[in-house]
Amino acid sequence: MGWRVALTGKVDVLIVGAGVAGLTAAEIIGEGGFQVLVLASGYGCSQASSGTIDVLGRYKGENVLDVEAALEKFVEEKPWHIYALAGKKTVLNALSDFQFRSGGLYAGGGGRNMKIITPLGTVKSTYLVQFTMLNASFESLAESKVMLVALPGLTGYAPHIIAGKMRNKGIDVKMTKLDLFATSPFQLASSVESNPEVLIEKLREVGAGDHDWVVFPPILGLRNVKETWQVVEEKLGTRVVELPSLPPSVPGKRLYFLLRRRCEKAGVSVVLGKIVKGIKLMGGKVTRVLTNEGSYVPSALILSTGWMLDHVLRIRGMPRRGKNEYGIKVEGVENLFFARTLVSHEEKIGLGAAITAGWLVGKAALDYLRGRK
Repeated sequence: MGWRVALTGKVDVLIVGAGVAGLTAAEIIGEGGFQVLVLASGYGCSQASSGTIDVLGRYKGENVLDVEAALEKFVEEKPWHIYALAGKKTVLNALSDFQFRSGGLYAGGGGRNMKIITPLGTVKSTYLVQFTMLNASFESLAESKVMLVALPGLTGYAPHIIAGKMRNKGIDVKMTKLDLFATSPFQLASSVESNPEVLIEKLREVGAGDHDWVVFPPILGLRNVKETWQVVEEKLGTRVVELPSLPPSVPGKRLYFLLRRRCEKAGVSVVLGKIVKGIKLMGGKVTRVLTNEGSYVPSALILSTGWMLDHVLRIRGMPRRGKNEYGIKVEGVENLFFARTLVSHEEKIGLGAAITAGWLVGKAALDYLRGRK
């Protein structure tokens, strides 16, 4: 199914923002049979993320392992937070649904965090990771013979530090430098995906097959990660694992491609390069949305600009919200919804909140549209 949306005109749902929350909501509404148009000035937060789904990594100064138990306490203490607005059960259901719809790209979950090695050799707690990173922990690599791949010029990746931390944990690690020319990590991942034999041959020459594990930065493909990973692992004859990377990241771009594919399947139209300038209200409804290239008449409007509140506030005609108003609705405007989340570096809350916000707003807007029929 696919809708054809004009550059201006009527649309069932207009979503401003192509980040994780916006595209999550778009897919839900599109699957419900409604016409959805997503407008954004750029790609959104997914590509500017690490690609890991951080739900609640720290709470009251301590690392969180049992996410389900920690959420129970968190929502009681912070009733204004998106997790509290959704409820613990909905948060976990939204994350499970995201994982299921990822088609195997994401692994983990089950109500518990996992610990993975970061590109700087530290350890972070996260809820879902791309399947290539499922064994990216000191525990998984313990008592193994490991080859750590180093790529000169790759920023935000410190193989010397990682190797040192591995040795401190008693892991037998050999760091191997590979010369693979690319202008960016994205180009490198795309090149490996197009022709993995170049990478495989270089690793064969340095004896990768004699190791239990080969550890990479995230370079094993952009769009066809599973196929690329399988080819590399099978032809090397050893197990392969990726570490996450700092944003903007290859895993973040993989996440964006995943969300776009899912939206396209649901018939959602996404248009980039559009800037929303203002909205018009009449009779307690949004009646028109003004952009830099025309206007739209939506039955419902969803604003999904992540934590960039200043962008929201620049939209002319936007009703004012209280300083601590983080709900998905605005009193007095029945067809306006907010999928807005605040990240927390202290509590290690990231894309888990974005997925929850998108899920909650998508369901609410879908119920609103069905109620109008």
